[in-house]
Amino acid sequence: MSFGYRLDTDRSQCFSDGAIISYGLPRVSDVMLEVCDDHGGRVRLLVNGTLAAGDYQAEWDGTSDSGRAAPDGIYRVRLTANAAGGRVFIQARAITLHRRG
Repeated sequence: MSFGYRLDTDRSQCFSDGAIISYGLPRVSDVMLEVCDDHGGRVRLLVNGTLAAGDYQAEWDGTSDSGRAAPDGIYRVRLTANAAGGRVFIQARAITLHRRG
């Protein structure tokens, strides 16, 4: 059950220059949006804070938290947000990083 929270990426999204991740919140929420590797380890933290209800976008440029280029591969974008009644909403979507060349 999503409780009105939403995470949108094109499941077949393959990018080389940057991925746009759209997400929506039904109410004020503590939000973490991160890109994880195939083992579940965080590669890049995109959003970490309290946001008002609404629709948002974040971009991942294919780099890690340290600023290094991430290797080509399949990654998971994971949205974690607090939900009504103390429940936590977690949803993940796969994206593929493939640089030209």
